[in-house]
Amino acid sequence: MALAGGLHRANPLCTAAVELQALAHAAANLGEPRHGVVTITAAELVQQQQNRVEFLDQLYLLDGRDDTSHPLHARYTGLAQEFCYQIGLMFMRDCMNSFHDPEIRNSLAVAHSESADG
Repeated sequence: MALAGGLHRANPLCTAAVELQALAHAAANLGEPRHGVVTITAAELVQQQQNRVEFLDQLYLLDGRDDTSHPLHARYTGLAQEFCYQIGLMFMRDCMNSFHDPEIRNSLAVAHSESADG
């Protein structure tokens, strides 16, 4: 899948682990009431849904599924999972390449302990 090609950063630090965890946490809690107060408006929900649609459409095009010869042409099945897998591979490769840096080791330890807690 050609999704990850343009996303690689030069000399990456693995602070992306904390960012990805925060995004996953925010997505999991989308629209959940907190202490009886809904934290997102209807307009924000509509915008987020529009963002999801446009994001998946972009993944569809990047994967080449608009080509009738693609085995998954006209299907969106698995696009998000493949994107997450590709991001995970890039993240892991970047972390391994930078693992000599104590800041990287510490950020992974923090991300791991936070994910175990929540």
